[in-house]
Amino acid sequence: MGTFLSPGDFGSRRGKLTPPAWPNSNTQYGLLRTFSVREKGGYLDGALANPAIELKDLNIENLPYISLKIQVKEDAEHVGGINLFGEKYGDYPQGIVMNLTYL
Repeated sequence: MGTFLSPGDFGSRRGKLTPPAWPNSNTQYGLLRTFSVREKGGYLDGALANPAIELKDLNIENLPYISLKIQVKEDAEHVGGINLFGEKYGDYPQGIVMNLTYL
């Protein structure tokens, strides 16, 4: 779909939902991002990020599942880890949400 470059590692304060048992030395919060693939392009937070991908490229109607891959590429500008916070950590009370909308 595309590449997102995080503006930093968020450990300057405790996450709003982060339980006391989570050490202060660990990343505490992050950014909530929305990725979508539409008929004509891939979008990040509503802005066109990848015009080269189209909804038809995903072939959703012919597969028995939908796969989501989140990774840090080996040749990324900033190679390191990634943090995904669930509904009881960080700043946002939700896990990964997927919506399918057919018009």
